[in-house]
Amino acid sequence: MIRLILIFAAVFLLTAQPVAAQSSTYALIVSSASGNSEFKEKFWNWSSQMALILKDEMRIPRENIVLLTEEIAEGVVYDKGGVKITAFEVDHAPIKPAFGYRIDYAGRSVVLSGDTRVSENLIRHAQGVDVLIHEVASPATFQRAGATPERTKSVIAHHVTPEQAGEVFSRTKPKLAVYSHIVLPSATEQDLIPPTRKTYSGPLELGEDLMVIEVGQSIQIRRPARPSP
Repeated sequence: MIRLILIFAAVFLLTAQPVAAQSSTYALIVSSASGNSEFKEKFWNWSSQMALILKDEMRIPRENIVLLTEEIAEGVVYDKGGVKITAFEVDHAPIKPAFGYRIDYAGRSVVLSGDTRVSENLIRHAQGVDVLIHEVASPATFQRAGATPERTKSVIAHHVTPEQAGEVFSRTKPKLAVYSHIVLPSATEQDLIPPTRKTYSGPLELGEDLMVIEVGQSIQIRRPARPSP
């Protein structure tokens, strides 16, 4: 089984570990950390804070959380215990390289888009996956925030609109599509789902913080408990 946990409306944590009797569930963070030593130190500090959130919020023992930081290139970046993680380049120019990730384990597969425009390389890597988690940018949120048309156009140009994401989902045909890294974070279900339905009619979920997706024989979604009003 592959288990995904969403944090800050993005997928920073991937848990992919055999779930069986007498075994523990391990949390695995895999990210690119290129650049100088100062950048790597800051990245490690940030990752450690994420681990503490997982310990407190998800009751994952701290000793079961593995943090990995390393420079990567396109290709397989992790292959151990039946878990394979492949990095592939996406289009987030002028930021280069920018990566999406594909996780394969026990016949299950998940793709994370990362920041990207419509990417043919992502579409190739995401064909027929169980879950495709994709970023999205909502023009309506910029209008409500009072952004200028120029600013809105500039930001949207580096991401995908709901209509464009729907086209990606239609071409890749995942068993489940999920929105994450939502721009702007104030976007509502009405901002995202109806425009996506213009180009995609399959299963679709709006990601939220601490949402858990378990990918096994079926795909199970657990949303965090809501505080009582």
